[in-house]
Amino acid sequence: MRKYPGNHQPADLIATIDCVARTAETGGEHVNSLDLLESRLEASLRWIFATPPQAVEDRSLLGRLRRFFRDRS
Repeated sequence: MRKYPGNHQPADLIATIDCVARTAETGGEHVNSLDLLESRLEASLRWIFATPPQAVEDRSLLGRLRRFFRDRS
């Protein structure tokens, strides 16, 4: 995955999502809940210039996945 505007390191993050168990793994760390995945990914980034402004609604793939699983609970 890549986060806009792309002024961060590392340039790419890899997350493996287990949809059935509703868990994930990123950077060799197990994430027990998909609700925690975004914050773990965000914490993995080092911004080079400035942090991007927060969007009003998260329309990213991760945001849509989180809403999908939250609505099914």
